[in-house]
Amino acid sequence: MTLPLAYDPGRKAHNSFGFTGVPALAIIDRRGQVRFTHEGYNSAEADFRRDLLQLIQTLE
Repeated sequence: MTLPLAYDPGRKAHNSFGFTGVPALAIIDRRGQVRFTHEGYNSAEADFRRDLLQLIQTLE
């Protein structure tokens, strides 16, 4: 799966989503709606990758 990524050197987007730390992830659908945000890392989130891929596939 190929996804566009953006780099935010001035942290404007990072701040506009209310993020305060890293890593930070925002998924925006084709209509421009924010569908998912996630901040930080938690090793206890064992199913995060699987759940994220399932969400992304629903957006295609």
